[in-house]
Amino acid sequence: MAETFNRKENSGLVKILLLVLTVLVLLIVLMTVYAFVSGAVSVENPETGAGLSLQTDESLKDKVYTGIGTLRVLTAGNQPSLVIINPVFYYDSGDLEFFEELQRKRARLEQIVRDWVSSNTASYFLETSDEKLRSDLAGLLSEILILGSVENLYFNEFLVVDGNL
Repeated sequence: MAETFNRKENSGLVKILLLVLTVLVLLIVLMTVYAFVSGAVSVENPETGAGLSLQTDESLKDKVYTGIGTLRVLTAGNQPSLVIINPVFYYDSGDLEFFEELQRKRARLEQIVRDWVSSNTASYFLETSDEKLRSDLAGLLSEILILGSVENLYFNEFLVVDGNL
């Protein structure tokens, strides 16, 4: 009799778990359908022409270009220091041609940053204002760009590691 009672309890527990699982699956399906119908998710990415893209805020006109990435470069001088740098900048999200140019020239943009860091000393980076550093690097990057320019450059990461460590 006790064995029959346990089967009934297990059967009830399984039914409850199946009900919870069904509700979760239905909720996910309904939210997905709503996202596609409301336009929060589009099937085609306007930048690449493929995949899904999530539209977060229609009022945002600019996007951040992060294609250069985080670089580790030694500075000039008798005792070189390591600079860890990650420059990013805004560009008009509607300017697909400029974005394509940035993608095509990504390796060259990265090399410009490497050359800029390796041609300066650690003391230059430590003594120069952030605004001047950003302005100088933005100017160098803009020199090779034809369809646009780098105007608002920022550093996600900029760290000078002392070479004496």
